[in-house]
Amino acid sequence: MKQQLISAVSQFFHDYTLNEMHMMNRYNPHSQLTYRSLLYLDLIYGRPGYYTASSLADALHISKPAVIMKVNELIKKGYIFRKQSTEDKRVYYLYVNQETLPEYTVYQEIGERVAENMCKKYSSQEIELFCRMLSDMDKTYAKEITSHAVDQNCSEI
Repeated sequence: MKQQLISAVSQFFHDYTLNEMHMMNRYNPHSQLTYRSLLYLDLIYGRPGYYTASSLADALHISKPAVIMKVNELIKKGYIFRKQSTEDKRVYYLYVNQETLPEYTVYQEIGERVAENMCKKYSSQEIELFCRMLSDMDKTYAKEITSHAVDQNCSEI
């Protein structure tokens, strides 16, 4: 059973990454995005208005200058933008520019269709259990990766 779970999770990550790269090439074939840039975009898109360059550096456990350089690069290319906080004028939150990256709208539409399909196929209790399982996996992965980075004296992930 454990091996079946490992295999299913690995297959999901593989397919998700492959599909994401396919979508990026299909909708923006002339994009010069690196995979690292794509990961930054995914993080910012997944939590719009949550990250600043500084909080992104903290979340990624990498230097603030490295993140600021990548953020500035993505801003120059028009992929993301900063928006000033209404509470603290010194703080600027990051957002994906959906006009420049229309594939993120497609991701959202696909995500909604997948959720609709899952809700039709599974009971609310099964969906709730699945959501708890994903949350548990997320927390466990984060804990394991953090402890591995500490064990290996990794300064950047």
